[in-house]
Amino acid sequence: MAATGVRAQRGLRITLADVARLARVQRPVVSMWRTRYAASDAPFPSSVATDGRVASFDGEAVVSWLAQTGRGKNAHARDDLAAFARPAGASPRGEEAHLRAVSALLCLKAVTGVQLGGLAPADLQDLADEVDGDDEFLVTEIADLADEATGLASYVDGLADAAYSPALAFEQLMADRFRHHLPGHAQTALRDDARHLVARIAQGLAQSVDLQPAVFADPTRGGSDLLVEVARLYAEESAPTVMTRAEDGEIGRLVRRRLRVHDLHREPLVVAVDGVFDLSGPAVHLAHFPSAGAPGMTEVDVLAAIDNLVLRMDQRQLGVIVAPASVLTDRLVSVESGRFRDGLLRSDRVRAILRLPKGLLVGASRQPLALWALGPPHPDVRISDRWTVVSDLADVRLDDAAIDDLVTDVVAAMGDYHFVLSHSFRFARRANTRVLLARGRSLVEDVSRVRPRPIRAEADTAVRAGELTRSLGLADVVGQLSLDADGPGQGDPSRDPLTVGMALMVGRALSRRALLLVAGNRVDETDLHADSGARVIGPGELTGAMTWGGRRVDRLAFAGTYPSGRLTVPGDVVFCTSPRAAARVDVEGGSVVLSPARVLRVPAGGPAAGAEPSVVPEVLAADLNTVASGAKAWRLWTVRRAPAAQAAALSASLRTIERERQDARRRLTELDELAGHLADGVTQHRLTIHQPASHQPQEGR
Repeated sequence: MAATGVRAQRGLRITLADVARLARVQRPVVSMWRTRYAASDAPFPSSVATDGRVASFDGEAVVSWLAQTGRGKNAHARDDLAAFARPAGASPRGEEAHLRAVSALLCLKAVTGVQLGGLAPADLQDLADEVDGDDEFLVTEIADLADEATGLASYVDGLADAAYSPALAFEQLMADRFRHHLPGHAQTALRDDARHLVARIAQGLAQSVDLQPAVFADPTRGGSDLLVEVARLYAEESAPTVMTRAEDGEIGRLVRRRLRVHDLHREPLVVAVDGVFDLSGPAVHLAHFPSAGAPGMTEVDVLAAIDNLVLRMDQRQLGVIVAPASVLTDRLVSVESGRFRDGLLRSDRVRAILRLPKGLLVGASRQPLALWALGPPHPDVRISDRWTVVSDLADVRLDDAAIDDLVTDVVAAMGDYHFVLSHSFRFARRANTRVLLARGRSLVEDVSRVRPRPIRAEADTAVRAGELTRSLGLADVVGQLSLDADGPGQGDPSRDPLTVGMALMVGRALSRRALLLVAGNRVDETDLHADSGARVIGPGELTGAMTWGGRRVDRLAFAGTYPSGRLTVPGDVVFCTSPRAAARVDVEGGSVVLSPARVLRVPAGGPAAGAEPSVVPEVLAADLNTVASGAKAWRLWTVRRAPAAQAAALSASLRTIERERQDARRRLTELDELAGHLADGVTQHRLTIHQPASHQPQEGR
């Protein structure tokens, strides 16, 4: 470390939480060190100050103790100390004052490239005047340091050395603003993968329209996280131009310091009191609501801000909006909010709607977020035929592969009808906008959670299905097949399966009594090994880890020991979510389902002809078996339904095919066994094969 960095170590204070981060151990480990070594020859250093209930320790003493005892997992703890500690006396300034002071000095260091330690306050002020003559981002902050300037300047030198650059040190400081619960920042901080997803989508949209140079605009108060994240993606090419709100408050100055540290060209975006702003020319809007500068925004406030943004967009502009799912996708309680959101959907600019996984907000891990991708409207499409691409990502892990496919899906959603129809979406599906408006509930409620199936032309399906029934000898059982003239027509958005109601989420089906849920039984392991009795079905049988029918429960013993026990009825669909999603139809019934497996039961009788579409057990099981890996929210899984008049015929045909499939498996197993016995018997001189004359091998073969 440079000499100034060493001098900066003197007088540094560090909390136990920061000791854990410095030493790269869990927080309880540090408390254990204090207790275990209290009576040893090398006790953990004593605290030197207390701020409220938080104790501070001498940083130099802590790193010396780590080096002496060999504790921790960071061999460079001494060099990294400044990145996790604070100067003595910094705490009384308050977290906001500390952020303001250190961020200003880091910005000054990044711009000038000089060592600040040892400079007199007047010299620091002169440097600030040279860099920021109009006092847009740091002159006032440097002047406010007064007598603290010299000590903080040395600390900032050490901080930059420990982080390897002023820019990285600045980002470490911005990360700490969330950990220290600074007002506004803590409520709105996005997790790294969420910021990366939004930035990747914004970059993908910019590239899709060949936006060169790229321009990204954030009209929110205090917005800079997303801009910095998207700028990182341009490290190997020309940096984008960024536009932020022109405001003189503390949070606006912090944004300008941050962008200056990263050497990003910034242009001001003048936003009126009512949120109205003007932006001409190609650009991609980036916005996260509520923002760090306005964390108390209501649903109506958020929707009004989005409305202002949409109204200012021209045909050359795109947008990515992140906000609570309760505002963008979920059912709205407020009538005013509903009118706002319906108006935005009718604008035909909301091209993609994604409900994101939970846990993407640092300070509110259980609050789900949603994302809207905005694009140009399609004036040549009739109002009744307008569409939006929707997706529910509740069970999706946002790794690089998933983000790549999500970017592809969102970019594809910007295309025209024929492009969207031909694109094979991984996570999303097309939904008629008029249906989303008429539904009056969640915008993603009926989105399929199963892996997409290949799209087949209607005529191809009918022809191939007929050929297969004849070649397999099942024509008499399945019956004649014909193309449904009333079915969804290719290229007709009004006949989308989502529109005609053939897809339904499991949770929705339960609430409408189209399905019944039956819990599994809790049975002692010792009762599962009877020689005969009721078949046992648990996750092991469903996933193939155990033989189907390999475990049994004595019926009398089960009835006597478990008076509340339940047996399946024929046609029950038994399913589990762990270790993976798996399901199977219990055709015979009378089985004992082991918890955590459950049963989905189609009510007896089913709907009459002409009634709403019906759930078919065999289709339900097939759909549950195609749920994406890792999906646990089973109420969000989707099942296809069949027309009521066709449900019984489809079920009977699928059961026949399943019996044929089982017979084929059994025959294949027996053929394998026969081949083994013949090979063993002949080679070991225990069998002699006497082939009929008609099967004698021909000469030369």
